[in-house]
Formats: sequence, C-alpha cells, structure tokens
Amino acid sequence: RKYLSKTAIPKKHNKMKMKVIRELRDCGSISLTTDTWSSNTMDPYLSLTAHFISPTWKLRTYCLRTIYMPESHTGENLAAMIRTILREYDITLDRVVSITTDSGRNMVKACDELSSIVRVPCFGHILHNSVNNATKHPDMAQTLKSIRSIVTTFSHSGKQVLITKCSLVFQQPLVLIWT
Repeated sequence: RKYLSKTAIPKKHNKMKMKVIRELRDCGSISLTTDTWSSNTMDPYLSLTAHFISPTWKLRTYCLRTIYMPESHTGENLAAMIRTILREYDITLDRVVSITTDSGRNMVKACDELSSIVRVPCFGHILHNSVNNATKHPDMAQTLKSIRSIVTTFSHSGKQVLITKCSLVFQQPLVLIWT
C-alpha cells in the first residue's frame, strides 16, 4: 500500500505528465475549460482541462490539474492558479486561444486577468440557468404541474381513466387514438 501511494502512482503520474507536456509542445493552439466545484465533504477544487488537435489530427483532451483551492475564489486568485498550472505544463498564454467557463463574476474576472485569452461561456451552464429561471415563471409552473399529472396518469391508468383524467387536466373533452 505504501509502495503504491509513495512510489508506483507518483512514478506513473510523472510519466504521463511528461507525455502530456510533449504533446502540448507539438500542438499549435490550445483551448481550455475550467470550473470550480466542491467535493461531497465541501472541499473546494479547481479543475483545468486542455483541448487541442494533435499533429496527426486527433482531438486530445487532458485534465491538467484538479487542485484543492481553499483560498477565496476571487478572479485574481483563480487567474493566478490557472497561470501556475499553465507554467507547470510549459504552456504560454499566447498559445491559448480560448477558455470555456461558467458565467460567474469571478470566472469572468479571472479571464479578464488572463487578457489575451477569449472567454467562451459554457453552453451547459447557460442552458441550466435558463431552464431553472423558466421553471420559476408562474405560467410555466402551471404547465409543469399539468405535464406531471399527465405523466402520472399515463404511468398508472387504464384507457378510460386516462381519457377522463386528461379531460379534467385540459378542461376540455379529449379523444385518444390508439395505434
């Protein structure tokens, strides 16, 4: 056990890290993704991932680092940590063409600190926030309630009960055509 944690795993890690550094040196441009998150025990982390096309035209993606980051997640601290990881992998800012992040003020500020890099807002975060905001709208709440009722009805009812319940939900007669 001690051999694995003190010798075998660090040796394998260093070997892989050197391979990634060589691949990064051989590529032209690099795009990054980053996010901060908390573990189940609420420990704060930052992850930074590099994406690039290899000289043989293969898409490569490597998580460069997931690092414990207990200090405040200010834009300045995030930018400093990203710079540290980039230096560790011998990546200069002029080779980084974009960085995808959430739209939190601290991430926007961090990208401003990394002035030459274009920030691309994460579509997944935007979609998640849009759906959450839409479901809070009063009209949407009623629609979702009706949809849930229909799904429950389909899941637990026979044909006649289904027709009756759907007619009540939509407040008009419902004709179902079974194929």
